Amino acid sequence: MENNYEKLIVRFPTITHKKEYEFAEPMVTLFIEREKRAEKLAYDGSISGLLNKFKINPSTVIVVKNNAVVTEDANVKGDDDVKVLSVISGG
Repeated sequence: MENNYEKLIVRFPTITHKKEYEFAEPMVTLFIEREKRAEKLAYDGSISGLLNKFKINPSTVIVVKNNAVVTEDANVKGDDDVKVLSVISGG
């Protein structure tokens, strides 16, 4: 008599390489109002250096970091939220 039982074969995925996890560097969130531009960037330095990097004249803007107005000598580092707001004056 012939055996008609089917064999159940369970195959588990084979790990062929070790997965390496990379931890992302903290990113500064930057919003430049006059350009309506928002981006994330790796930056660790002063507000004046950041403004210089984007060729923004410091006398034409107010900078807000984490919901507080800051001066050019304030430092910015990963996970900070920075908004560069245009100063408007009239006469």
